[in-house]
Amino acid sequence: MPKSLNLIRPLVLLAALGVIVAAGSGCGTSSPDVTRGRVLFIQRCGVCHQLAEAGSKGQIGPDLDAAFAAGRAVGMDSDTIEGIVAAQIEYPRPRTANSAVSMPADVVTGNDLDAVAAYVGKYAGVPGAAPPKVPGGPGAQVFANNGCGGCRG
Repeated sequence: MPKSLNLIRPLVLLAALGVIVAAGSGCGTSSPDVTRGRVLFIQRCGVCHQLAEAGSKGQIGPDLDAAFAAGRAVGMDSDTIEGIVAAQIEYPRPRTANSAVSMPADVVTGNDLDAVAAYVGKYAGVPGAAPPKVPGGPGAQVFANNGCGGCRG
């Protein structure tokens, strides 16, 4: 066997092993944490955006339920909405003096951006969406609706 083939075979085997290990470890297949996305949305986005499931009443940015209701009614799925939201967060319009048409850059990034986009994709424009009911009385409901669990137990 030629000497060059002796060098190539181990490299090919090593590359194949790397592919198998990456596929077996679930590399690139993790799902965004929608629960964390809800907390982040309430903390960082709800002051500007309205979303029934979050219980947010922001009036500066678009009402996300209204923005996606018509699309959902004609079959737009959660993954499509998630993609639109992720793109809007990652590439917001340039800043202007009118805060109603511009969103701050880097409101959320990385895994946090994925979590918020997945959360909004799951709930924006869903008819009858409302904040989840929690046990413990009105105080517990306020705690949950305002995303307090993101920082406190």
